[in-house]
Amino acid sequence: MSALAFALWGLFGAAAVEGLQFNNAVRRLQCWPWLGASEPSFGPWLTSVFIRLGVGSGLALAAGSTGQVSGAFGALAVGVAAPYIIEQLSRSASVVNTTPAAIELAEPSVLEPAMENEQITPSAPVQPPDTGQRSSGTEG
Repeated sequence: MSALAFALWGLFGAAAVEGLQFNNAVRRLQCWPWLGASEPSFGPWLTSVFIRLGVGSGLALAAGSTGQVSGAFGALAVGVAAPYIIEQLSRSASVVNTTPAAIELAEPSVLEPAMENEQITPSAPVQPPDTGQRSSGTEG
């Protein structure tokens, strides 16, 4: 698939979600969503739609170009899940780096919450799985 195809499938996935949400809002409010009392006006609403479509298309393009998805359905799914993917990526990007070099450079107040939940457990020697076969050497 071409990069353009990945982007278009992602765009369709994002548009499908937006369309369903728009349909639900029209049914709930019995009018255009931007005319509802507690809803954003047309400009902010339209901006949010374009952001959603752009993010869905861009993520599908990135996922397809790097081999993370290989077909139309995968790109469509990335477009649908774009807000969730961005949320998870932003959560993982905010994890504190606790390598020794980072610990030396960081302020103590930054590390305290991360180190508080960290548990260090001793590792046991790794034993090979028992295959039921006995070795020909002496056993100890």
